[in-house]
Amino acid sequence: MLSILYEDDALLFINKPAGVVIQPSLKEDEPYLLKDVLQHAPGAFLMQRLDRGTTGVMFFSKLGAINAKLTRQFETKEIRKRYLALLRVALRFPWAPPAIGVDSGRVALLTAVLERKQGIVLSDQDIYVNVAGGATLEEPAADLAVAAALASSFRDVPLDPRTVILGEVGLAGEVRGVTQIEQRLGEAAQLGFVRCILPESNARRITGAPLELCGVGTLGAAMEALLT
Repeated sequence: MLSILYEDDALLFINKPAGVVIQPSLKEDEPYLLKDVLQHAPGAFLMQRLDRGTTGVMFFSKLGAINAKLTRQFETKEIRKRYLALLRVALRFPWAPPAIGVDSGRVALLTAVLERKQGIVLSDQDIYVNVAGGATLEEPAADLAVAAALASSFRDVPLDPRTVILGEVGLAGEVRGVTQIEQRLGEAAQLGFVRCILPESNARRITGAPLELCGVGTLGAAMEALLT
């Protein structure tokens, strides 16, 4: 399911998660983003590309009449692309926290964002991350929950066990929307959760949620809601 950031009659902006290809790859059964876009908006034209491992905003034109104009604006730099990267100084190298059930590279990224945006210095700490029950977290929707667990352990402040946490965390500390949010909330309510910390972009579109919602736009806002 697409994570739509903005859409009107002419334009479509979506959030591309890391690990997803845009166009068909050599693997015949591998899903690709453009297929979902064309099912949602037939005839949409891709205006720029992002690599498989890159997450960010994808921009599509829905009207053929403006494709050429937008292409010229890209070529003349009237429309600019901005890429964000995050650098950190590590006291040990190579540095990869032991992680079971979640990608250690993703954990390293989240610790870097916590350090830069929240002042939680973890580069001199021994970090161990384990997903209970033998489960595996393979999607960025678990980013905010992992970050919250790290901050909770560092500050020695327990998280509310009745709260479920959803959201992708970007390098700038922003909390990005996730897909299938209604289904996730319904399943969380069935499991006994009573509150959900989730991206603002998702919270604004939900009515009649089965549990209390707290929308957050940044990692800082999420930590404040969870740890204060």
